[in-house]
Amino acid sequence: MPILVDCDWGRKNKDISSEYQVRGYPTVIFTDPRGKVVSKLGDRSPAGVRKAIEDLAKKYRGSEGPKMETQIPYVSAYDAAFEKAKKDGKLLLVFLTDESKRAAGTESELAKKDLAKLLEKFVVVRVVIERDCKICEKHGTSSGCAVHVIDPNAEDPYDEPLAREIGKRSSRSLERALERALEEHDKEQKDV
Repeated sequence: MPILVDCDWGRKNKDISSEYQVRGYPTVIFTDPRGKVVSKLGDRSPAGVRKAIEDLAKKYRGSEGPKMETQIPYVSAYDAAFEKAKKDGKLLLVFLTDESKRAAGTESELAKKDLAKLLEKFVVVRVVIERDCKICEKHGTSSGCAVHVIDPNAEDPYDEPLAREIGKRSSRSLERALERALEEHDKEQKDV
């Protein structure tokens, strides 16, 4: 599915331009369903575009990632997700992943149908754990996978996350952790 993002030479959608390392316009990239870059378009001639698409189709035809019952409503960039959660008065759910099979298992559990309604109460972002990842450092995660829930409106949102689930988790344990985070947040709001 093609998506056009108007960056207006760096004046719009800076978070997306930064995330995908856009250095010139137009930039054409191909991503997997999670937003991970799998290729960038070099040759922009009609034959070059056709070849690039055909090569990617051959490479990924029939390849399967983890089975997802529903689509997780990820916001594409961390800063945008943080600001959206802050503006909307929602909690930020951060899925940190090293993209291992174990992490894919937890992500597939997060995508279970029974969690879909609950996830609507959060702004959700997916962060790939990489070397020198500043976001990962903020969340104290350097490998594997973790689900953190923070209140972006808190004085220090990273100091004490409302939920911190590390490693492979079932949909039921994720559901309990997310419900506890919402309850704790509601209680804190009532005490203010």
